Amino acid sequence: MKKLGTIDDLKNFIKENEIALVAFLDMTKPDDVYFRDVLLSLERKAGYMISFAVMNINENSNAHKFIQREFTTPLIMLYVKGVKAFEQEGCFGEFLSDIAALKQGIKDVLKSKGYKTLF
Repeated sequence: MKKLGTIDDLKNFIKENEIALVAFLDMTKPDDVYFRDVLLSLERKAGYMISFAVMNINENSNAHKFIQREFTTPLIMLYVKGVKAFEQEGCFGEFLSDIAALKQGIKDVLKSKGYKTLF
């Protein structure tokens, strides 16, 4: 999972990857540290098809401007060819439920756009 430091890094990541999943996390919160582990597990299952990145909102105050609203973390955004196609805010706090919810949401969106997922 790539760590993004600036908004320019974020924009370039989305532009350079056909399917890009970006997590906005507050790494001082236990729930967000846990959710990063959920995403690492999902990344292993997704294989090469989806590029994963994380932005620590504590290290970049401009993250709120990019998202254009206040938010609670964790926040996941999936981009397909540079266009936001899926968003999920929050988590259940139960590993298998969080994996299942993310997999299903991502799978449905990608299927609607003609992609077959590896999970």
